Amino acid sequence: MAIHAANLVRARLVEPVLASAPPNATSYVNLGTWFWTTAPWEPISITAMSPVGAGWMWVTATATPTALVYRGGDGDLSLYPNAEVACAGPGRVWIEEYGDDLDSPCMYTYVHSSRMAENGEYFPAELAIIWEITYVTSLGNSGALGTMETETPVAMAVKEVQAIIVPS
Repeated sequence: MAIHAANLVRARLVEPVLASAPPNATSYVNLGTWFWTTAPWEPISITAMSPVGAGWMWVTATATPTALVYRGGDGDLSLYPNAEVACAGPGRVWIEEYGDDLDSPCMYTYVHSSRMAENGEYFPAELAIIWEITYVTSLGNSGALGTMETETPVAMAVKEVQAIIVPS
């Protein structure tokens, strides 16, 4: 019955919604791109009941978001192992007062323009939420049922800006 409850809770998990700075799924070479999700970051629970003998037994499965993962889609061109960055929590919202010098634990830096991508336009990035599934029963049993992820594809256009510095 715990597996049944876990399957029910899995069906209710939310997909991440990408927010980033720079915005609009656009980044620039060698500029750290902040990412966060605007999806609700809270546990989701569901209880399943079943008649047993003269009463009822229930099991509650809970999915708790544990990490936000950004997969850059730039594969072997990436600075990061497996071309991904994971952070605890939903990420920090970038605001203008932070400027360009503050780092975020949820930040990804591209080192090549998306012209290097297979399609020549964008990297097939992905934002994912990792969920830990647990259960508890009316009989006092509890445990872990593993992890699951929900993901959202992102077509990340990475531009390159050229500059010439002229001594004055």
